[in-house]
Amino acid sequence: MSKLDDLIREYCPNGVEYKTVDQICDYVDYRGKTPNKTESGIQLVTAKNIKSGYIDYAISKEYVSKKDYDIVMKRGKPKLGDVLITTEAPCGNVAQVDKTDIALAQRVIKYRSKSPNYSNDFLKYVFLSKNFQDQLKRASTGATVKGIKGKKLNKLLIPVRAYSRAYSRAYS
Repeated sequence: MSKLDDLIREYCPNGVEYKTVDQICDYVDYRGKTPNKTESGIQLVTAKNIKSGYIDYAISKEYVSKKDYDIVMKRGKPKLGDVLITTEAPCGNVAQVDKTDIALAQRVIKYRSKSPNYSNDFLKYVFLSKNFQDQLKRASTGATVKGIKGKKLNKLLIPVRAYSRAYSRAYS
């Protein structure tokens, strides 16, 4: 059980309102071509680096060149607080961007709240919650390696009414 799950039960005993991920988030899906890797430059954050709420930079030290960075990140550069989720190998790991001089690799989707009513911290806790992780497991496919397509991930549900009462009180 996560902290968010506990808060929803405590502050919203009569239930909550839900919206889909893509209703409250802008996103960039970095899946596609693997960037050229170099010995040094800007660190490439891969699915291996993304853990339970944080980026572990020591696990995998891969880099893209500074000259290739704009090309690699043409879909959108990470900003502080953006929330990352892995789409396979492993599926469903979550982290929050804590520095902007990183490149994001395939099998990673970056989310950012569209509204000041839902902070990126809130999104991180939702994505880490048992409820969301259970939804993700049900929607993922694959026999050997579980994965989820961005279109399916974006249709998973987020409890939004919990934000106004439970989340703001607990995390402010």
